Amino acid sequence: MKIENSDERSEKISIMAIIRPFEGIFYNQKKIDIGKVTTPPYDVISGKEAKNLYRQSRYNIIRLIAGKIIPLPCSELVQAKELFRRWLEKGILLQADKPALYIYRQKYHLPSSSRERVRVGFISLLKLNQHGKGIFPHEKTFSFPIKDRLKLLQECKTNFSTVFALYEDRQKEISGVINKYLKRKPKIDFCDAQKVRHTLWAIEKEDDVNLLIKKMRRKSIFLADGHHRYSAALRFYQQAKTKESGFVLTYLAEMNEDNISVLPTHRVVFLAKKERENFLERIEKFFEIEVISRGSGWSYESTRSNYTCPAGKSPGPARNLPLGARPRSSDVSSETMPTRAPQRLLNDTTRASQKLHSSSNLKIYYQGHYYLLTPKFSFSDNSLGLLHNILLRKVLGIKSPQEKERVRYTHSRQEAIRLAQENKGAAFFIAPLKLEEIKKIISKGKTLPRKSTYFYPKLSTGMVIRRINSK
Repeated sequence: MKIENSDERSEKISIMAIIRPFEGIFYNQKKIDIGKVTTPPYDVISGKEAKNLYRQSRYNIIRLIAGKIIPLPCSELVQAKELFRRWLEKGILLQADKPALYIYRQKYHLPSSSRERVRVGFISLLKLNQHGKGIFPHEKTFSFPIKDRLKLLQECKTNFSTVFALYEDRQKEISGVINKYLKRKPKIDFCDAQKVRHTLWAIEKEDDVNLLIKKMRRKSIFLADGHHRYSAALRFYQQAKTKESGFVLTYLAEMNEDNISVLPTHRVVFLAKKERENFLERIEKFFEIEVISRGSGWSYESTRSNYTCPAGKSPGPARNLPLGARPRSSDVSSETMPTRAPQRLLNDTTRASQKLHSSSNLKIYYQGHYYLLTPKFSFSDNSLGLLHNILLRKVLGIKSPQEKERVRYTHSRQEAIRLAQENKGAAFFIAPLKLEEIKKIISKGKTLPRKSTYFYPKLSTGMVIRRINSK
C-alpha cells in the first residue's frame, strides 16, 4: 500500500495530526472467544474484577497488561513479554497481512437509560507530540501509572491498548468515509458483560486510507482517556528515538454531544478525627450550607421534584436516600442532625431544583445527611475546581501528592456513600462536564484535576494490538 507521507511536512507544521495505518494483531477467533479475552482499560479494573478476568481465560489480555498496578500471579512484565511471544507462536494472536485503519463502533445504554446510544471512531497510529503542539490533554496525571506503563512498553515494545482521543469534524469529512463501511461484514462483533456491543471493520482500501490521513491534517487532537499511556509512549519515544516508537495506538472519535458520553467521577475524602470535629464549621468560611435532607425515608421519583416515602412502606436506611431528596416535615428532627450542623433546610422546590443543578454548587454526603454548598465568594471554578482548589486545599489542607492516600474515586453515588460511611469521610457528588466545558478549559491551556471525566463506555482492550518495530 502506498501511504501518503506527512512526516517531512510535520517538522514545519507542529499542529498537524499525523495518522498512519498499521498491521494490527488480533485474537484468532477460530481458537478464541473474543468476549472472554478482552477487558476494560487497566486503570478501571478493580482487584476483584482482575482476578475474575484472569480466571476467565488463560489467554485473557489481563495477563499482559496488569503490570505492577493490578496484582496477579502473572503480573511480572518479563512474564507478559514471554506470554505475548508464546501466544503469537501458537497462533492465539495473528498479525494482519496488510496495513489498515480500523473503524470501531460501540452500541450501549447509559446507566438508568433505555435509549440506545452509538459511538463511532477509528483506530490508527498517531504521531506523538509534546502536549500543546497539536495534542491537548485535559487532566493532570499521576507519576506511578506513567512509570508502570513505560516499563511495560520497554519490556514488550507493544501497544496492548489504545489511547482515546477526540477531533472536530464539522464538515463531516471523516464520517463520510467511515459510514460507508458500517453496513459491511465486520472483522469483530461481540457483546461484553456490561451489554456494550463492540464492532470493528478494517479500512484497507488505499484511497480511503489516504483520504483519512489527508483530512486529519491540521486537526487538533484532544486527549479524552489514556493520558498516562500517552505520556508513557512519549517518554518511550524520547528514549528509543526510532521512527516506529514515534507513534502510539489511538482511537479517534468525533467530538460532539451525540457521539460522546461523559459521566461524572465522584470523590470520597477520608477525614481524620480532628477534621470531623469541625468539618462543617470550616466549610462555612467559604460556602453557604443548606440541608438537602435530614434523616431517612425518601424514595427517588424525579431529579427535579419532591421525594416522599412510598405509601404503606417504612422509611429505609439513610444510605438509600438519593441526592436531592426533600424530607417530609414529620420526619425531620433536630436529633437526626450531626452536632453543630447548619439548620437551614432547602425546602422551596423550584429554588432547590435550580441550585441542585447549578454547576457552581457542590452536593455532599456527610454523617448520614446531604448538604448543598453554595460559594459565598465569586469563584471562576466549576464544582470540580471548587472541590479541589477550595475544599481539599484550603479547608482540609490536602495537597496534590496526598490525594492518592486521602481521596477515592467512584462513578457510583451508592458506592461513594458506602465508602464515606465505612471510612468516616465525606462524599462529594460531581456533575458531569459537558464537552464544550472541557474544550473551553483545554483551549485556555488549563487542565482539570485528576479523574475529572469518565468517558463511557470504555474502549475494549484486546480488540487490536500493535507491535512497535525496531526500525
